[in-house]
Amino acid sequence: MEAMDQKDDKSLQPRKNLTFKQRLFAQEYVKNRGNGVQAALKAYDATTRDSAKNISHQNLDKPIIQAEIKRIMEAAGLGMDVVIDTLKRAMVAGIGEKATNSDTIRGVDMLLKLHNMYPEKRTLNLNYTKKEEVASKDMLEVMKTLNQLQTTTQKLLDDMNK
Repeated sequence: MEAMDQKDDKSLQPRKNLTFKQRLFAQEYVKNRGNGVQAALKAYDATTRDSAKNISHQNLDKPIIQAEIKRIMEAAGLGMDVVIDTLKRAMVAGIGEKATNSDTIRGVDMLLKLHNMYPEKRTLNLNYTKKEEVASKDMLEVMKTLNQLQTTTQKLLDDMNK
């Protein structure tokens, strides 16, 4: 039993192989209720929301940072067991003592977001510019090029959805 307690205590300790900014990002992510852009703006001194969004996506893709976020939440008593227990109580009781159903749902939604339980949003911007004159090609060549572009685009979309 004592060995188990030591393991649990160790899992609640900060990870040593994170950089200062990564650790700060994880703390700010939890503090800002899962807002990665705000966390990146504070932790990395990002100057634009676009760069902060990029930093946030890169950080949230790193397992070591996800583990640190999980550690922070568990240390604060907000682990997945709490989410499951809260969902069970909300389903059975309906309304909390002073909270409405929407308050309960909003709180559970925030916990699920912090635990990265929602699928990641993915976007793909594809721009293709052909500098050659289309008029100088015959129709067969143009159709062949368009078919190649369509095949390439479909492969990119398929890879993105994996």
